[in-house]
Amino acid sequence: MSFKAELIIGGKSANVLECNYGFSQGTDAIGKPSTMPRGGTISLVLESARDTDLVQWMISPEEKRDGTIIFKRRDHDSSLRTVEFTEGICVQFHESYHHSGNSPMITHIVISARELKIGNVAYKRKWED
Repeated sequence: MSFKAELIIGGKSANVLECNYGFSQGTDAIGKPSTMPRGGTISLVLESARDTDLVQWMISPEEKRDGTIIFKRRDHDSSLRTVEFTEGICVQFHESYHHSGNSPMITHIVISARELKIGNVAYKRKWED
C-alpha cells in the first residue's frame, strides 16, 4: 500500500518525504517504568520550498506555530492518520542539495511541540510560560 503525507502550517503546505515522532519512558533495573512518558518532537524531511518561511521560523526562537501532518493512501486519497501539533517551535533546520535523484533539494526540520495529538490521543508537555 502506497502512502503520501503533507505538512500544513499557517495555510501553507509541503510534501513530506520522511516523518518521525515517538515517545519514551525511563525504566528501572527490572524494567518497571520509573519516569513520566516523554515525547512531542517531530522530525520531518520535506521537499524544499521556494519561500524561506521555515528558515524564518527557525531563527525566531520564541515563535510558536500550530500545524498538521496528514498521512493519506495514494490510491484513494483518504486520510489514514492525522498528527496535529500546537505551540511548535522549530529547533533544527537543515537544507541539502544533491544533483541526482527525485528530490534534489530537501529540507530537514525538527519541531518541538507543547502538545501532540495523534488521532484521538493527545500528549501535552508541561512547559513553563
